[in-house]
Amino acid sequence: MTRRRLNTPALLGALAGALIAVATMAHADDGEINALIGADDIGTGHATAPADTGAATAPAVPGGIAAPDGAERWLAADGPIGALSVITVHPLPGDGCQNVLFDMRPSQRVRHEAVAGEEMELGLGDLCLFGIRNDSDDRAIAIRLGEELRTVAIGIDSRLQSGLTIGPGHEVLTPIRPLSLDEVRFSVEVVWDDLIDSGKAEASAFHVLMTSDPSNGS
Repeated sequence: MTRRRLNTPALLGALAGALIAVATMAHADDGEINALIGADDIGTGHATAPADTGAATAPAVPGGIAAPDGAERWLAADGPIGALSVITVHPLPGDGCQNVLFDMRPSQRVRHEAVAGEEMELGLGDLCLFGIRNDSDDRAIAIRLGEELRTVAIGIDSRLQSGLTIGPGHEVLTPIRPLSLDEVRFSVEVVWDDLIDSGKAEASAFHVLMTSDPSNGS
């Protein structure tokens, strides 16, 4: 049998390189690690990406040069209601809300656009969760929901009735009871959080109709 000799210097060099890499990661802060793996930046809800200093500092050009691939952009919000989305969660075919809420089964999320002063219709038949998400990337919103939501809510956060701040990219979800009711109506009041203490804040509102009528809602 032919014996192969180990390349001892090469092996020791590889081992030393691995130890240096481990030591480097041990001393890296959370932001550096998140940037390396593309993980969420804790507390913001946004993915962290390596900084592109050229794109970040370049002024906007009228007539338009396209933003770099991967840039997080959308239309500017027209008031605090324009900065939010209503989120509803529904079971997949063959499942029920009990499977979604207690068995952590996969579910379907639907995004709805709210319009100030208008009413949004939602079907109660397969509505597992009702939520509000702040889609703004730099401003918090404060919301206040009508007491009527308690009729169908499971363990609702009392701050939703007194006023709750939602940070950029964050959402609040409320479980919904499987009740057979003709309808439940409530209002959702919204204001920019940074204006509340200024004395210049004006709340906007939209309205939600939850109904068991299969001809209504979604």
